[in-house]
Amino acid sequence: MAPNTKRGKKDDVPGHMGTEDLEALVFGTAYVSEKKAKGKASKNEEAPLKKKRKTGKSKEDTKEEEKLEAEDEAEEPEKSKKTAAWEDPDDEELEVSLGKRRQLKAGGSSTVSGNKYEEILRDDFVKAHGLARWADEAKRKEKDDDSEDEEDEEPIVASSAKLTHSTDEMLGIGPLKHHKVKILRRKNLDISENSRADASVKALQFHPSAELLMTAGLDKKLRFWAVDGTEYRKVSSYYFNDCPLQEAQFTPDGSQVLAMGPYRTIWSLDVETGATTSVSPQMAVVPNRFSNLTMGPSPLDSGGSMSSKLFSIFGDGGDVIVCDVRTKHPVRTLRMSSRSRCSVFSLARNTLWTADEACFLYEWDLAMGKCLQKSKEAWATRIDSLAVSNVSPYSPKPILAVGTSTGNVDMFDIEGPKLSKEPEKTLDHLTTAATTLRFHPQGELLAMGSFLDPNAFRLVHSGTKTVFENWPTKGLPLQKVTAVDFCRRAGHMAIGNEKGHVLLFQLSHYERQTAAAASNAPRVIAS
Repeated sequence: MAPNTKRGKKDDVPGHMGTEDLEALVFGTAYVSEKKAKGKASKNEEAPLKKKRKTGKSKEDTKEEEKLEAEDEAEEPEKSKKTAAWEDPDDEELEVSLGKRRQLKAGGSSTVSGNKYEEILRDDFVKAHGLARWADEAKRKEKDDDSEDEEDEEPIVASSAKLTHSTDEMLGIGPLKHHKVKILRRKNLDISENSRADASVKALQFHPSAELLMTAGLDKKLRFWAVDGTEYRKVSSYYFNDCPLQEAQFTPDGSQVLAMGPYRTIWSLDVETGATTSVSPQMAVVPNRFSNLTMGPSPLDSGGSMSSKLFSIFGDGGDVIVCDVRTKHPVRTLRMSSRSRCSVFSLARNTLWTADEACFLYEWDLAMGKCLQKSKEAWATRIDSLAVSNVSPYSPKPILAVGTSTGNVDMFDIEGPKLSKEPEKTLDHLTTAATTLRFHPQGELLAMGSFLDPNAFRLVHSGTKTVFENWPTKGLPLQKVTAVDFCRRAGHMAIGNEKGHVLLFQLSHYERQTAAAASNAPRVIAS
């Protein structure tokens, strides 16, 4: 008989105890029975899971899932579209009557629906104030979500340098280069309107916080112009009977305009309502005439100091009458040694600078009403104009510019308590009296001109105190310059001449500011 080569289990071998027998011997038969019951239950729970893993999806299930995914992807663009937060269904049924100007936009129709009228108003706002670029959403690149190395990941904002640079450009902030200035010519505003009357521009000024230009002249008209970089149009015009306007300025907050005619004629015009009021300062001794209207600085420049609530006018002799903007009544009367010539408010402190015919410069404390210093301008034969620069990061020191009858413009540093006897710099680029001086609101640029000589106009870099040689260009029809001003919120510059024209330019360095500040713009009533 052949031997049996098949090996049996150890449990089948006689004389050898199995694992279960050993456990039963040590722990008892109850323990073994309980363990067997738990083992069967765990096998029953694992069986469906194993079967589910092995079982694949059918073709019908796969097609159905792909169809659902495609529908979800089609719905995503619809969800990403922006919708209005609230819509009034009654706007479509509403009928609005239009004026003559807006009838052209509506195709000649005298009435439109509420929705159409809303579109017209939106278009008018964009033309007046531009688009709100700050509200545009920036496009961002998608990044890999599976990246596990945090050191290789780019942060959302790696540095603040780029953001600071873009903000500076948007606000027109940055050092103005002294060797060359880029200026674009925009439009000429015809003040004369083909009239034979003398329409010489005697005063022009930009609104302190809006892109609104005011002009006044000998034709007895005061006009407002919208100057927003895209559209230059006349907003309103006011006629003052028997009052050729010699001077006009916005009040520091921009809510009113004070206009001065010959002798003692002063008018106040409300910018929003268009209401005019005659101004008669209450004084014990009324002078024979008023002259040299000088308005206090804007609160944006002086930080809401006392001087931003005042204005001054000259009386007889050397009297300087300081008045309150709200009441239009005098609060102080300052007296110089000889007849007054010109004045300007300081931006850095509550003082007023004045000049008399004897070429003396005075600095007056507006709170105390006393003279802080009196200095002789030894280099001048007659002082015709004064201007004070604003303090900014790129123009840290305040400068007093003094225009003389010989055409020289002396520049003094007024940061210290006392005025130096000699100017830091004398500019001799004008050959006739420097009758017009105006600093840019940021203090980096000075415009100087003379109405006694055609095209006598120059721009000066305040930091280096040098003249820009590349502007004005040859052939530019500036004529005899009578007034000049810079726009605070944009790079616009306006120059008025004796021909009744206002030339508008734009300095490329000072870029257009965002429309976020347009909410401060006043509402002007068209007449």
